[in-house]
Amino acid sequence: MRIISQNGMIDVPYEMTAFHMAGGTIRMNMVGDTGKGTIIAQYSTQEKALKSLEQMRDVLYHTPERVFRFPQEGEI
Repeated sequence: MRIISQNGMIDVPYEMTAFHMAGGTIRMNMVGDTGKGTIIAQYSTQEKALKSLEQMRDVLYHTPERVFRFPQEGEI
């Protein structure tokens, strides 16, 4: 599956990526990366960030195209 950042500037393979959330910010790290990670999406609340991660999992398991772009703030 491909993961595309909220702003469309990052496109990475899901299988080589780890995601972590702090508040409304979602960061991703590539396998082997030891830094703080790259912001891939940012929301005004933790609940919206969590909802976007749930949407990502839904795409992973339930859609054939297997491409997910993190939604904009107003789309959550």
